Amino acid sequence: MTRDKPPFRADHVGSLLRTAPVKEARARRARGEISAQDLAATEDREIAKLIKRQEEVGLRAVTDGEFRRSWWHLDFLWGLDGVERYVMDQGIAFAGVTTRPEGARRLAVESSSRCAVYSRTSAKVWWLASETSSSPCRSTCPSCLISYLQR
Repeated sequence: MTRDKPPFRADHVGSLLRTAPVKEARARRARGEISAQDLAATEDREIAKLIKRQEEVGLRAVTDGEFRRSWWHLDFLWGLDGVERYVMDQGIAFAGVTTRPEGARRLAVESSSRCAVYSRTSAKVWWLASETSSSPCRSTCPSCLISYLQR
């Protein structure tokens, strides 16, 4: 029997290789040659193409490929209320490479505050994918528990 609604028997989690236009736009943004809006417009166009391609090959759930994400977990955490982005003295050495010196840390919040379930960024990504496709859309959300490691 074939399922018509998620979860499907096999699925992809979301990360796909960025296209040349996305990589070029990110590099140009880092050099200050284009605005954040110009980068987002390029990402929007490439995400729409990516979703169309996923549908053409028969995937029953589509993703934005995580084209907007610069870190697996930090972009998500930076979008949560009560979390701030900060620059560290140095990056983290991993597999012979040193990461960008960025981190996330929890802000002091009242005890009645609760951790947001979805980040604003992840919600925006899901909305774009859902507006572009009639297929079920997914957005990967790293665990909130990672935030406890970022003190």
